[in-house]
Amino acid sequence: MPDPILSIADLNLRAADKRILADVAFSLPPVGMTALMGPVGSGKSTLLKWLTRNAAPHVYDANWSLAIYHGRPIDEGNVPLLYAQLQAQPLDALMASLEKLCAADPRLLCVDEPTAHMSRADANVVMKYLHRVAQDRAVLLVTHHQEDARTYADQVMLLAGGRMHELTPAAQFFRDPQTDIGRQFLGSGSAMTIGLDTPEHHVRPDLRQPSFATNVSSAGADDRLRMIVDGQLYMLDVGDDPDRAAQALRAAGLNAMITMGDIDSALVGLDIICLTAPQDERATCQMVDAQIAEGRPVVFLRNGDAAAAPRAIARQLIFMGLGAHRAAKVAARLQDVPHLSPEDEQHLWDFELVCELAKDGIDPAAAEIDPPRITWSADVVARPRAASR
Repeated sequence: MPDPILSIADLNLRAADKRILADVAFSLPPVGMTALMGPVGSGKSTLLKWLTRNAAPHVYDANWSLAIYHGRPIDEGNVPLLYAQLQAQPLDALMASLEKLCAADPRLLCVDEPTAHMSRADANVVMKYLHRVAQDRAVLLVTHHQEDARTYADQVMLLAGGRMHELTPAAQFFRDPQTDIGRQFLGSGSAMTIGLDTPEHHVRPDLRQPSFATNVSSAGADDRLRMIVDGQLYMLDVGDDPDRAAQALRAAGLNAMITMGDIDSALVGLDIICLTAPQDERATCQMVDAQIAEGRPVVFLRNGDAAAAPRAIARQLIFMGLGAHRAAKVAARLQDVPHLSPEDEQHLWDFELVCELAKDGIDPAAAEIDPPRITWSADVVARPRAASR
């Protein structure tokens, strides 16, 4: 396989105080056309200007780990050539500009939206010319026209929200994009992305990408012990058989754990740290989060009030970054019910708001949130004692 004509790794680009590109990495083959596509404002033209040094040095603050063009680091004397957007109109002037650039024999020609505002007939002339050019050199073409990319490009590079999401053979991209962003773009020409400088807690909850995965599943021979986050969060049903509950813990290798509430005598033999739940919900979550950060699994004991431990787990998941809607689904599954009561679900939405306000340095008490919705008693995690489930 021939060496790439262009290799970029870990490219981050800022203009003033705004991040434009983050962690962009790709390689281009020495021959063929790559269609650079993406929603408006995703950084396509900026990438071409930086690659070709067609912006004043002070405009962009850039850093990268690799930027190699034609076997050497990119610098002012070693860059691809650029046809800039709306550089020449009408068709005869545009074609003359492209031919002049190609006469300089660049190994990579970057072309930014050459057919914008053109008739389809004129656009076809331009695209057929670029297709011929790409038979013996690399062409990186910014285009919004999916049919042009489908017909003439060898591969598609997709930028959205300042990040690169795909570098896929064109036939495959238009048949079966490899990412959800690719599928969105192919269907609508746009994509729902998160701004590079948007704090995680300002992102719409259903778009957040927490650093952990929730997977409610049995962690033993029965459903007495359930795993919620692997190696971090569990729920144990003590029920009316504490001895069996202790056996489930030992079988899962959870001989050292954190819990809240009084410990039944059957569990005393285990190496357990007992936490006392503070009156404030968020303080409890901070306490549990600190234990998880130190590598200790946290087991919430469920007994008596069947909903208490699932509610506490849902709050913990929200504190860790999961949206309230998804956390409510986890709590409902732990309770073996289709959905939470409206009151319980509202409580989780309120708790999510409290956490988000706190991350912005806002006192929830000053935000006119109903205090009863954001405080709880020390019994919110059920204390284990013999009782029927």
